[in-house]
Amino acid sequence: MDGMEGVRPKYGTEKRLLLENMELRERLKETEETLEAIRNGEVDAIVVSGSAGEKIFSISSAETPYRVILEEMNEGALVISETGVILYCNNRFSEMIGVQPEQLTGSDLISHIGESEKSKFETLLYAGKEGRSSGVFLFQPKVNSLKYLHFSFCPLSFGGIGDVCIMAADITELKKIETELIDARENLENQVADRTEKLTATLKELTSSNEQLIFQNQINQTLEQVIYISSHNLQEPLRTISNYIHVLTEDYSGSFDERAASYLESVNEAAKRMKMQVKALLDTSRLGRGSAKVQADLNVLVRNVISDLSSMIINSGADIEVSEMPLLNVFEIEIFMLFQNLISNAIKFSRKGVHPRIKIYSEESDAYWKFSVSDEGIGIAKTHFDRIFIMFQRLHPDSEYEGNGIGLANCKKIVDLHHGTIWVDSILGKGSTFNFTIPKNTL
Repeated sequence: MDGMEGVRPKYGTEKRLLLENMELRERLKETEETLEAIRNGEVDAIVVSGSAGEKIFSISSAETPYRVILEEMNEGALVISETGVILYCNNRFSEMIGVQPEQLTGSDLISHIGESEKSKFETLLYAGKEGRSSGVFLFQPKVNSLKYLHFSFCPLSFGGIGDVCIMAADITELKKIETELIDARENLENQVADRTEKLTATLKELTSSNEQLIFQNQINQTLEQVIYISSHNLQEPLRTISNYIHVLTEDYSGSFDERAASYLESVNEAAKRMKMQVKALLDTSRLGRGSAKVQADLNVLVRNVISDLSSMIINSGADIEVSEMPLLNVFEIEIFMLFQNLISNAIKFSRKGVHPRIKIYSEESDAYWKFSVSDEGIGIAKTHFDRIFIMFQRLHPDSEYEGNGIGLANCKKIVDLHHGTIWVDSILGKGSTFNFTIPKNTL
């Protein structure tokens, strides 16, 4: 009996071990079957091989509402292992990079990223294990199609599902807009630089022109002062000459022979012409001096000019037609002289045997008034169109037409005072039309 009792414990231990062995075999078989099912895609889980062996990751136990949110959201969502294997991705991410979800799951995310950006991905993934990180990556889902995705990495603090979560946003349109803005800014900067260069060059030219203009104005002012002083001072000796000629003619006329009398007459005529020239110079130097612009009715002004020229008009048999004239802010005396010169010239330079026919009219434009004095006189050769407005430039000798060669020069100066333009249209032998403009905004 004692011997039998000693054998029973040994037999019981062997039986228990045998049962445990059978149980372990069953569990191992189940595990292998599970792993095989996972590998074949029959179970919603992933097997990842590593240095510590195979690990199983499953999301089958995730709550349904969270799964729905992940699948329906507009951003891409991924869960990756610490080595970068995609454990899960939603449909939106699949659409973003143009790869089916079943092809993505279990693959290395880095294999879908361009070579030039893999180093950046590894750096951000490493940082994402410890804390939050983010970066932009370029994908090419199709030929000639590029996608910019913004990845936000964050670690997962609970186990069993993976190591890093990634949220992906498609910022392709934002990148496009950013590129367009950069291009537009560069284009604008180039335009600004070009415009600045041109403005700088223009400013230099204007500065130079302004300096020249100031210098020219100083010269003109000096010349006007010289002309004024000279013409004023010349009047006294001219009066003396004229007075002595008159005395000689009146008191000693019997003492001169015919030749001496002729000489005396020539001196007298020369003195008269010089007196006229001096007076004309003095009048020219006074133009615009000490006067202010006033609003003038040019209808009344032209009528007054015609009235002053009535003797000349009657003697020549001139016919003058005047159209409606505007109200303008002008130097009234100077404008009077302008019309007086142009009308008297139209009468004076008429064709022999033909009564002068003169038309005076105005035309309004957006910025200025244009005035014209037209005649049917002797006309002017085209080669002289500019010359006639220069002082002392006469086209005819005194024996044909009297004058001092200053009238049209004064006309130009008067128009210049009003910031206008004067010119002539003429056909030799058929007549002339003198035109001038005065801006509406003249102050």
